[in-house]
Amino acid sequence: MPSGSGVQAIASGPDGALWFTEYGRGKIGRMTVSGDYSEFSIPAATDLPTSRPTPWGIAVGPDGNLWFTRFADDSVARITPSGTVTVFTLPGFAARSGGGKEPEAITAGPDGNLWFVERDPAAIGRITTSGAITEFPLAAGRTPYDIASGPDGRLWFTDFSSGSVVRMATDGSLAGEFPLPTPFSGPRGITTGADGAMWAVEGPRGKFARITTAGAVTEVDGGAAEMTGIAVGPDNALYASGPEGGGSDGINRSDGGPIERDNAPAGTDDVVLGPDGALWLTEPRADRLLRAVPGPAPAPPPAGPPATPPVTPPAPVRCVVPNVLRLSLSLATRRLRRAHCRLGRVTTARSARRVRRSRRRVTSQSPRRGAVRSQNARVRLTLGLRRR
Repeated sequence: MPSGSGVQAIASGPDGALWFTEYGRGKIGRMTVSGDYSEFSIPAATDLPTSRPTPWGIAVGPDGNLWFTRFADDSVARITPSGTVTVFTLPGFAARSGGGKEPEAITAGPDGNLWFVERDPAAIGRITTSGAITEFPLAAGRTPYDIASGPDGRLWFTDFSSGSVVRMATDGSLAGEFPLPTPFSGPRGITTGADGAMWAVEGPRGKFARITTAGAVTEVDGGAAEMTGIAVGPDNALYASGPEGGGSDGINRSDGGPIERDNAPAGTDDVVLGPDGALWLTEPRADRLLRAVPGPAPAPPPAGPPATPPVTPPAPVRCVVPNVLRLSLSLATRRLRRAHCRLGRVTTARSARRVRRSRRRVTSQSPRRGAVRSQNARVRLTLGLRRR
C-alpha cells in the first residue's frame, strides 16, 4: 500500500475481504485474501470541514457494514462494502471546535449496537446502526484501551492506567472490575477466547491475562516486551501482535500454556482471523499486511521431573519513543504520555512563530522514533508550519 499509510486496526469484513484503517493517510483500506488492494477516501467531519480524517479502530457491525472511529475529529463513521461513508460526530463536537474525546477501539456489542472507547475524558460510547450516540462517562484517571463483547452478554474493556479489566452492562452500568495481579500491567487488547473466558494482553509486561465471567484471574508469561492486539486463531489458541523490535517477537501464541514467540518481518500492531483461516496482522511501519498460517503444534517434551522456573523481577517500564511527526503539539503530547515518555523542550521554527498554534505541526523530534529510554524520558520537539 502507499507509503505513509500507517495501517492501524484490521477487521475481517462481511464480503470475505480484510478491512483496515490507514491512520497516516486518512483512508480506509480493503484487501482480498489474494492480495488485491483498494482504498476509500473519508470525508471531513461536517462540523469541522477543514479537519483531517484520522481513522483508528474498525469493526464489523450487525448491519453488514464496517464501522470505524476517527481519533482526532471526534466521530464514528460507517462504510458500506461498496465504499459509501457516513460520519456521525460525537455529542458536543461543535462546541469544542472539534477534537478532544479521542475515540479509539470499537466492537459490535451483544445488543445489536456498536460500542467504542473514548480516551479524553474517559468514557464508553454506544452508537446504534442508525447513528444515535450515547456516552457513559468513566471515573477520572481511567484509560480505556480496547473493548470486546463477552460470552455473558456484556461488554469488557481494558483499563491501561489502573491495570484492570472492567465489565459493563449494556445499560452502561459497571458490572465488575478485575485487577490484574502484576503491578503496572498496562492491559491493552482484549477478546473472548475459545474457552469462554476473556483474554487480554499485558502490553508492557509480556503476559496474557485470563478472566472468567465469574471473575477468576490468571496470567500466562513469556511473551514479547510489548504486545497490543489479540485474537483467537484457527487452532483456538490466542495470538497477539508485537509492535516493537522491528518484528522480533511480532507474533505471540498461547494455548493456555507459556507464550510461544515468533518473528515477523516488521513490528505488528493488530491481528485478526481472516476469512481464509489465516491470521492477518498490520505492519504500520512497513505499510503492509502480514498473512501468517499457524503450523502444527510441536511434539511435547519427554516426561520428566518438573523444572523449577526461575524467579525474575518484572521488566521495567521503558519509554519507547513513538513517531509524532506531523502531529499537533497536543496530540504529540498524548502519544508520548501513552508511550511512557514526557514532553521535553519545544522549539518553534522562525517561519511558524507568527501563525496560529492550530497550524503548527511537529517537524522534528529527538530522540527519533523507536529509541528506547528510561521511563518518562523527555523527547524534544520542533514545531513548524502545517503542510496543506
